[in-house]
Parts: sequence; C-alpha cells; structure tokens
Amino acid sequence: MPLVESADQGLSPGPLPFPASASSRKEKKKQAKEERDRLKQAEKKKRRLEKALATAAAIRSELEQKKQRRKEEERLLDEEGAALAEAVALQVGDTYSIIHLMHNFNSC
Repeated sequence: MPLVESADQGLSPGPLPFPASASSRKEKKKQAKEERDRLKQAEKKKRRLEKALATAAAIRSELEQKKQRRKEEERLLDEEGAALAEAVALQVGDTYSIIHLMHNFNSC
C-alpha cells in the first residue's frame, strides 16, 4: 500500500484501493435496500392498523345500532304493557260497575 505524506501525521496509507470502494458501494446499496425494506414494513404496519381501526369503528357502530333498536323495542313493550294494564283496569272497573248495578237492582 503506498504511503502518502500528511501534514499532521507524517506518513499514512494512501487512498483505498478499488476493491474497498466497491465494498463501500455494496454497503451503501445494502443500507438503501434495508431502508426500503424498513419503509415497506412500516407501510404494511400502517395499513394493518388503519384496517383494524376501521373494523373497530364498524363494530362500535353496529353495537350502537343494536343498542338503539333494543331501547326502541323496550319502549314499545312498555307502551304495550301500559295499554294492556289500562284495558284490564277498564275491564275490571266495568265488571265492578255491572256487579254493583246488579246488586243494587236485586236490592230493590
């Protein structure tokens, strides 16, 4: 290896021979490939996370719709129950009135 004179160190090795710079290019290519692979993996992860978020949002929406339907069904059942209770009360009241009238009629 040729020695080159340097101002602060005296004699030092000269420029690297050709095979070393080829190795440097290979290393740069390898680093660039690793960077591309890393970015590709990051994009895949981002897409997976976005898909998971969309799925979670769809599930939450579906659950909220089911909850609203359940509340509506409960309200309808409450209304039907109240209507039945009112009808029974009216029927009992009518029956009581008829019995009372018959009792009064028989008393006369």
